[in-house]
Amino acid sequence: MALSDFFAGKRVLVTGHAGFKGTWLTLLLKLLGAEVYGYSLLPASSERMYELVRGHELLSSELIADVTDLHSLQRFVTQSKPQLVLHLAAQPLVIESYLDPLTTYRTNVLGTLNVLAACQACPSVQSLTVITTDKCYENHDEGRPFKETDPLGGYDMYSSSKACAEILCASFRNSFLHEPGTMHLATARAGNVIGGGDFAANRLVPDCVRALSRGASVMVRNPHATRPWQHVLEPLYGYLTLARALYEGQEAAASAFNFGPNPDSVLTAGEVVAAVTTLWGSTGGDTAQSEGQLGSNSARFHEAALLSLDNRKAREVLGVKPALPLKEALELTVAWYRAWAQHSSTLRELSWQQIEHYLQKVEEA
Repeated sequence: MALSDFFAGKRVLVTGHAGFKGTWLTLLLKLLGAEVYGYSLLPASSERMYELVRGHELLSSELIADVTDLHSLQRFVTQSKPQLVLHLAAQPLVIESYLDPLTTYRTNVLGTLNVLAACQACPSVQSLTVITTDKCYENHDEGRPFKETDPLGGYDMYSSSKACAEILCASFRNSFLHEPGTMHLATARAGNVIGGGDFAANRLVPDCVRALSRGASVMVRNPHATRPWQHVLEPLYGYLTLARALYEGQEAAASAFNFGPNPDSVLTAGEVVAAVTTLWGSTGGDTAQSEGQLGSNSARFHEAALLSLDNRKAREVLGVKPALPLKEALELTVAWYRAWAQHSSTLRELSWQQIEHYLQKVEEA
């Protein structure tokens, strides 16, 4: 059964729906025929993909609120009666976690516990997928792809908060979700994603696009750091496949999963900047310097030099595998930002076209 056949008519709640990944997930779910409900704060950036694609028009209901507000969250979940929940709401930035560790932990740990409790108390919820990060692993920069069974940890406050969320979910499942008829819970760990519509500060591609759009040099904090780059639609498709498996009661799905690209998509930050700069110039934009220059934050905050994921479990248990080569993922990303820079009024339509293109690639794969 295709995802469109499964999700058509399903009631799906997305926390963090107004964020970058949440907006793409909302668009994808609507294209699949789902009834989408959203609970989220608005991103802090002045530009928001959610508003550029008129995301509020796609929802059956939404509440702009914080997941740390348990009363508002419980009431919204109860009113929405979702069958599937995908929890994306988070403080997602490493550098911000250094600047405000209290909010990072309150959102990523206590907020996750609130979502678990609210969903457990709602009889309609059968599937809960909690999104964490590839940075939840104890990373000693060994260069080996992380497996789901590797130790959790985290040098910085963001990474450790997500490791805590992973431990919390496992403990919650062991404590409360072992009886027949209870909801099924899984966690999903994805690598660095790219795609049009990300306007967060201190992220590589958005920083690159902002510099290129004004003809400035691109600043890179750690040009030699490697990351498992993938288009945002790759993990989102994985999340939905996992959510469906949970809904259908597949026992092996109630666990942790990596959603990462193939090894040939692991590039350095400097290589990604060079590729984006070249594509930006080839699509009619002004070229800019592509040399990686160390930004002022590089000496203040630690960031892992090497990071990659082993995606074999997702392949074997869920049948999920990458469908977009990194070159094509970068082309789609730059095409979206070029339309944004040209003040296009059809960003929602362009996003849907890219989703349909991706789904076709999945079929071909």
